[in-house]
Parts: sequence; structure tokens; C-alpha cells
Amino acid sequence: MSAVKGHLVTHRTLTHPDVIVGQEKSSAVKVWQPWIRALHWTLVASIVTLSITGFYIGNPLFDAGPRWNLMSTARTIHLIVAWVLIAVVIGRLFLAFTGNSWARWDQFVPVRSERRAALKHMLRYYCFLEKEPASVVGHNPVAGLSYLALFGLLAAQIMTGVALMAAQDNMGGWQAAMTGWFLHIFTPPQQRFIHHVIMWLIWIFVVMHLYASTLSDRIERSGEISSMIGGWKIMPRRRVDAELRLDTVRRRRRYLGQ
Repeated sequence: MSAVKGHLVTHRTLTHPDVIVGQEKSSAVKVWQPWIRALHWTLVASIVTLSITGFYIGNPLFDAGPRWNLMSTARTIHLIVAWVLIAVVIGRLFLAFTGNSWARWDQFVPVRSERRAALKHMLRYYCFLEKEPASVVGHNPVAGLSYLALFGLLAAQIMTGVALMAAQDNMGGWQAAMTGWFLHIFTPPQQRFIHHVIMWLIWIFVVMHLYASTLSDRIERSGEISSMIGGWKIMPRRRVDAELRLDTVRRRRRYLGQ
């Protein structure tokens, strides 16, 4: 905790005692807020459910018989979960401006000089030109950019989904206003193809995300996977201290209007 002209700059970190991991002192850091974790796992469930129902809608390999209209059920579930996905994206956008330091939008867009320096460092690290990752506690800048790309894909998937819904059900109103230009450029089969391709791009991200998270847990010792359950990361103390020093400087500059 540090003071700036009577205002307290607080960090909700280091509430757990230091531990020794290997030969290095580490600290427990509360990084991810409950809403961030809830949105994360809701997004995971939404992607899985929408993919399964979307596959069936696009290619119904079997039918449940006359007693159960499986296609109608799949379409209903797909539509409901699509609205859940839209709520997740809006909620995450809201937290990008109201969440803690590690949930903010500048974790995705490297607008600060230290984030750009960390981005170069992480690129060199992934190319085996650096022995240690950059001293960041939340998302490293490369991961931040990949999440920005993911939300771009999700926005495109939502737009194409609304376009397909509007075209199939002859809807007007905000659906037509939002996607009318798209409907004039692409035919319905082309729209379905784009929707399908975006789904596969999202799954490519999921696979890469799982690999990178496992790498962070095992090699970088950042507790990436477990932190999305309890919110805590166990990280080398020197990396935590470096991040908090930078955050204190940013807060002080913001307060002084520099």
C-alpha cells in the first residue's frame, strides 16, 4: 500500500504468506475477480454448447423420431445460448472499464510503453531468445492480443448468427438494421459457411489457449489454469514486485495528471 497526496493506492495482493517454490520465493496474488472467472467459464460452456447444436443444425446426422423434434430443440438451445454468449461479451466489455488492474482494456491493447516492452520481451521468450518471461502478473501482452482477437471473432460470430436468424425468420427491426448490409453482400449458404469457419477459428484459439495455459503453469510457474478457479496465482516474488511497482507509478501519474 502506498499513499499519493493523501489518497491510498492499494493492491489486494500478497494476503497469503510467501512460499518457496523450487529455489525461489513466491507469493500468492489475487488476480481474477469472481465476475471474471464466472464469465470465463460461462464462455467455455457457451462455445461447447453452440458448437454441438450448430453442428447438428448444419448437418443433422440422425433424427430422434416423430415423438421428439430434435431439430427444433437444437435450434431453441442454440438461440438461448447465443443470447448468453452476447451477455458474456457485453459483461466482459463492461469489466474492461470497471474491473481491477488485470481485467482492464489496456491488458489487451499495449498502449503503455512498459506493455510494448513486455510484448517484445515475450516474443523473444517464445522464440527461445530470452530465458525468463516478462514480469507481468495478469495477461502477458501476447496473450492479451490473442484474447482481443478472440473477442473480435466472437463479435463476428454474433453478427453472422443474427444475420442468419434474421434471414431465416424474415425478421425486421434491430436484427435487419444490424445485419442488413451483410445480407446484401452474401447469400444464405455463404453466410452459413462464414459462420462455420469462424467457429473453427474459435476452436483453434481454444486449443492454443489450452496449450499456452499449460505451458505457463508448468514452465513459467504462473498458476494460469488454477487461477481461473480460485482467482489466485502463485508467482515468483520478484515478478510480483516488479508489476506492483509499475502499477504504483501508473496510478501516481494518473492522479497527478501526467
